[in-house]
Amino acid sequence: AKWQDVQQELLKFRRADPAAWNQVRLVIGQAVEVSPDRQGRILVPGALQDAANLSGTVLLIGNLDRVELWDPVTYGELVKEQAGDFQHFAHKLFG
Repeated sequence: AKWQDVQQELLKFRRADPAAWNQVRLVIGQAVEVSPDRQGRILVPGALQDAANLSGTVLLIGNLDRVELWDPVTYGELVKEQAGDFQHFAHKLFG
């Protein structure tokens, strides 16, 4: 049901902000539905692997109501880059 909600939100952009429709196209143009095999594995299509710079080992990160696939090096760089903001975020979250 979540993807249908996202689709409805994206459709609002077409009606309210035609200039944003190219950005919406970039989002939905990369979306594919996949089903796990009997061992729970999913095949990430080659175009998405290329777009996300995925090759070899991939990190599967739980993020509240979704999962994200990351290249380990890219994710490590992001964590280092955002480390200084964590204290600020924790303060906003917990007071």
